[in-house]
Amino acid sequence: MHKIILLAGLCLTTAWLACAKKVVCVYDSVSDQRMGIGHFQINDIEPHLCTHLIYSSVNVDSNFQISLNANDGTKFPLIMELKKSDPHLKTILEVNLISDPLVQELIATPENRATFIKSAISILREPNYIFDGINILWQNNMDDFQKYIDYFTYLIEEFRKEFNKEAERRGSDELLLTVSVSAEPTVISQSYDVEEIADHIDFFNVMTSDIEMFVLNVQPSFSTPEESFAKAVSAVNFWNQTGVPSHKINMGIGVFGEAYTNDSQGMIQAEGGLLTDVPKGFLARYELCSFLDGPLEASSDKNVVFDDIASIDAKVQYIKKHHFGGAFVLSLDLDDFQQVCSTSDKKYPVIQHLHDELVEYY
Repeated sequence: MHKIILLAGLCLTTAWLACAKKVVCVYDSVSDQRMGIGHFQINDIEPHLCTHLIYSSVNVDSNFQISLNANDGTKFPLIMELKKSDPHLKTILEVNLISDPLVQELIATPENRATFIKSAISILREPNYIFDGINILWQNNMDDFQKYIDYFTYLIEEFRKEFNKEAERRGSDELLLTVSVSAEPTVISQSYDVEEIADHIDFFNVMTSDIEMFVLNVQPSFSTPEESFAKAVSAVNFWNQTGVPSHKINMGIGVFGEAYTNDSQGMIQAEGGLLTDVPKGFLARYELCSFLDGPLEASSDKNVVFDDIASIDAKVQYIKKHHFGGAFVLSLDLDDFQQVCSTSDKKYPVIQHLHDELVEYY
């Protein structure tokens, strides 16, 4: 029998913060290569939903410069077109330094860091597709973690210095410098000198929505909504207590579900969904229709865990009550963007709900 694990009726007493929050949305740039219902294109994006749009992601070449493929060059101008519909929208280019094989060499010397930063500014300020900033996806996977903590600190300090100089030279707003960071205290302590980088970074996207599973290609966590909420709260509080002001911290909120079965030996086995470019066990929101719409046939033994609106609201209320910066959403292409489910009274039901609850300038 289907076991649908939901967090219902979790309510928190809130003190509402009277300023707008951020809804930072990830756009997975390979989602246009999916087939069928998962095929997602830039023209599927509704720009008003998000305050910040992260284009995920680009890599670094052997010369330590940002490397763009032909698809990036085609998509960047389309991303910029979104800003014509919503002048408030900020667009951010993400560089994934977690899985980059050159990362050790890239951040280890001032010369390589300078080359990287210069190439980033050049791309961000390209007249045909001006981005508003860069997002660095980083956690330390090297054994000599203290050395690479220092290297990453230097990289952040040098980015800020060059962004400041570039803005003064142009007489323009300074480019945004943001980071997507771990939610695990042990990883945090081995990856970041929080006090040193906090002043230089505009906001931190805390990966409390299992984004690590996408970048590191490991198994899903099968977290219940209660566990998901507790982990999210613990992570943002840890970052805050370690030295990051609350208004700079965005809580990660996922729009996907996780599916698994228990085999005859009692072992948990991930259940695959439609998407082949995410780890087995992840289901997009539009794959959860049967669980959102009502009971299914009694013959299935599949377990599905996901956040319903009540559990998402618990996170929203926590963000408001404790004056955190907003939500970091993974991802646009995993929400019900085609309004497939009968329970979806609008496209992007989760992200639209987050927007309605957090963003106040519309």
